Amino acid sequence: MVIALLLPIFQDEPSHPLSRLKRNQEGNYMKKQFPQKRARGFTLIEIMVVVVILGILAATIIPQFIGTTHDAKVSAAKSNIAELEAALERFNIHLDERRPLKKD
Repeated sequence: MVIALLLPIFQDEPSHPLSRLKRNQEGNYMKKQFPQKRARGFTLIEIMVVVVILGILAATIIPQFIGTTHDAKVSAAKSNIAELEAALERFNIHLDERRPLKKD
């Protein structure tokens, strides 16, 4: 019965534990029942919004990288040509060392 006397005093204070008590259908005080938590997950609308945003980002970024692949191929080809020229020069130097000198 003490709870019944103290409840009107603490009803307006949400931080106090007695403020969570309420009367059930029989008039007795009981703890307030909180609604059950709903299942967690994303809604279809949220997923669609994310997909649209990713599509917009992809549409703006991908064209910028299309030109860079061509530039990278050209740069790699120039590097390969320079490497072949250096190897050919080393080969010629190596061959000249083994040839007998011409005697005139």
